[in-house]
Amino acid sequence: MPSAFAPRLLAFALLLGSSLALAQPTEAPEPGPGPPPAPAEGEGSSQQRTADRPADAPSADAPPKGSNTPPKGSVVITFQGEPPKMGETVTPQADIATKEYVTFKGKAVCTGCNGDLILLVERKEVDPKGKLSSIVTSKRLEGPGAYELLVPQDDEPIILFLLVDANRSGAPDRGERAAMLELGGKLIPASDRSNLDLDATGK
Repeated sequence: MPSAFAPRLLAFALLLGSSLALAQPTEAPEPGPGPPPAPAEGEGSSQQRTADRPADAPSADAPPKGSNTPPKGSVVITFQGEPPKMGETVTPQADIATKEYVTFKGKAVCTGCNGDLILLVERKEVDPKGKLSSIVTSKRLEGPGAYELLVPQDDEPIILFLLVDANRSGAPDRGERAAMLELGGKLIPASDRSNLDLDATGK
């Protein structure tokens, strides 16, 4: 009797074991390491921040390209073509002192210069033919050093020159050198001005 049922019991046990194996839930694989978290704003290495910026991008503290900022000091020029005219428009310093005027102060510099040093005030005047340049007043200096110049009071911009009068004609001539100061069109004789230094030293 036992021997007759042995094969059947063995088959039943094998079938039961297979069913239990199929019914057992499959465990999910453990998650692997994910991508590193992004650094918070302001963190991270300088190499990482640089890599995110195009190579030709300007730095935050770089001055803007193509800046049209005018020079803060005087520049040396050489009169070419037709220099400013001196004629009836020139008012002597003594006559300006009897009218409304302002005082310009500064230092005249000219190392190794040959010729007289003359201060010139130029104003652009408009006539039917266009803009003409004329000298409002002038002052001959005894030499380099501190100066004071009387200028007619006005609301229009002017240009200040320190002329190296090589031929001692008393006027600007073609080929003569001068220091020019205009402050980007903001040199306006509406009030007294100081620290208007002019350097006509040849470069």
